[in-house]
Amino acid sequence: MRYFIYLFLLFSQATVGTFAQSDSLVAAYNKATEPEERGKLAYAIASAIPDSKPELYVAYAREGYASVRHLEVPVKAKLANVIGYYHQQRGTYDSSGYYFSIALATAKELHSSKLTNMMLGNLGETYSLKGDYPQALKYQLSVLDNYEQEKDEGNIQRMTIMAGNTYYNMHEYSRALGFFNRIYPVLKDAKTVRSAGLFNSMGLIYGELGDRNKEMDFLQRSLSIKRAVGDSLGVAKTLSNLGKSAIARGERTEAEKWFNEAMSIAELMSYKEFADEVAQNMAYLQAKKGDANKAIQQYKTSLQTARATGDLRIQKIALESLVSLYDTLHDYADAYRYLAEYEQLADTIHSKNYSREIADAETRYETQKALREKDKMQYEGRILTEVRNRAINEKNFAIVIGLITMAALLLIFVLVLRIRNIRAKSKEEQTYTRAIFEGEQAEQIRIARDLHDSIGQMLSVVKMRISNMQDLPPAKLAESTGISMQLVDKTIDEVRTISHNLIPKELTFGLVRALESTCDKINAAGHMEIQLTIADTARAHDFNQQFSLSLYRIVQEVLGNMIKHSGASLIKVNMEITGELIYLLIIDNGKGFDTGKLNESKGIGWKNILARIKLLNGNLDVKSERNSGSKVEITIPPITTL
Repeated sequence: MRYFIYLFLLFSQATVGTFAQSDSLVAAYNKATEPEERGKLAYAIASAIPDSKPELYVAYAREGYASVRHLEVPVKAKLANVIGYYHQQRGTYDSSGYYFSIALATAKELHSSKLTNMMLGNLGETYSLKGDYPQALKYQLSVLDNYEQEKDEGNIQRMTIMAGNTYYNMHEYSRALGFFNRIYPVLKDAKTVRSAGLFNSMGLIYGELGDRNKEMDFLQRSLSIKRAVGDSLGVAKTLSNLGKSAIARGERTEAEKWFNEAMSIAELMSYKEFADEVAQNMAYLQAKKGDANKAIQQYKTSLQTARATGDLRIQKIALESLVSLYDTLHDYADAYRYLAEYEQLADTIHSKNYSREIADAETRYETQKALREKDKMQYEGRILTEVRNRAINEKNFAIVIGLITMAALLLIFVLVLRIRNIRAKSKEEQTYTRAIFEGEQAEQIRIARDLHDSIGQMLSVVKMRISNMQDLPPAKLAESTGISMQLVDKTIDEVRTISHNLIPKELTFGLVRALESTCDKINAAGHMEIQLTIADTARAHDFNQQFSLSLYRIVQEVLGNMIKHSGASLIKVNMEITGELIYLLIIDNGKGFDTGKLNESKGIGWKNILARIKLLNGNLDVKSERNSGSKVEITIPPITTL
């Protein structure tokens, strides 16, 4: 890609050799005192330094640029171009565009059409890499038209490749291939940096079109030429493309080989930005092998860098990859968060109507081309015909649009009415279904559930204490018997309360107090410890009676199951209101169980829990492993608390 810098040598007084031959230039530069002379020598040195030493060549370019006080001299433009190229290769496109614009301003001031065209082309490439495709095509097609008028074959090839790459970035693969095929017959046997760039781009196109054989053929040809001409950066980029192609073919070992070689070159060049890109590809490869966490960290780094540089294209790729990787890990919260950001970015990109701007740029190019190819009178006759046809077409188009608009409005009106009817009917059905369900609960099911939740738990505790009495010394036996009798009395009171109004008397003082009372009772039994934590947000909330009863029964049922089956010594209960959700977390340190068998459970315990949570429009998530305890997470939307 750096060939456009070397073209500036056409404006220099002398041609510079390799970096090894630049010692005399460095010596002359160190002795020079006149600003413009120092600028010319700095440019000559920077141009001789290969891409593998980017920090070195840009250091000379910056020093020389600072030395030249006036913009209206060619060397100022040349040095600005070198610095712009450096930033372009590192993805800092705003800085790249700034320095190319400086060079363009100088070219216009000097009335140099050749230099102006070159800088317009460089700006077009920067806009293409940044993702501003209308602006990119505006410059590229305009410059291509200028070169075609001048019959400058070399620069026609250069701009054709640039325009094709822009269409590739837009995912317009057929149009991109059309541009590349214009110059392929001329370059197919060439072994130059330009032909290598063309073959690399054509390989990428065929990869997107699914032709893996042509993809590999063109990429291998590109790599061979770049190695032969010593284009280190080009070699690294083609190696990276070969690695991605190997992943697509499922050849992961081959992909790893390509990526490792690309990384070695990037590190040797101290080219951090490209090394990060290769690392991202390698992380993606590891994700394919099952190491998703490494890929996640790399994509996060890539996303942060893209945000800093304003590269929307890379941001979109990173966000899309993060969504996929978190989904693979079943981390749906983070997956949803990045998906929302991805959709917002996509909306931002697509909210810009680029189609008209791109069409205008293409029309200007094709029109200018037609003017050169046709006789003026023939062209004017065609224009007149086109004007008449356009007037007719516009009239017909207006009529068609009017009819389509009327039909669309009518269709929308019908759809709105239908949607309203469906919603009204659905609401009636939901109200009716809910009324039936609640009636059945109140009259048939709730009594059995409440007896099981409340009385069953207390009797379980009594049974536990009685079963432990035989191991108690006489001094503790009377105390335990007394506590057991108290529990029996409380059970009787609970039965009396349920028989009167089916609401535990603990709820008289609210949900929080009821939960505290329940946990105190279990702790008093001495068999296990319950640690209850209720956040201030939950304590301050005024839960209605129906919701309090349902949530109270849910907690009772979960605790009852853990007491009976987990063998735990400690249970932690946490409740809080976060944002718009009530969040309940119950954890034990017991023996755990197979959560896959929950749906197969024949007991009414878990069925009660699931039914109550469903009634509250909530969600239940149960996680457990053998010998690692269990975790029950319950989230309930706020509407149920009103």
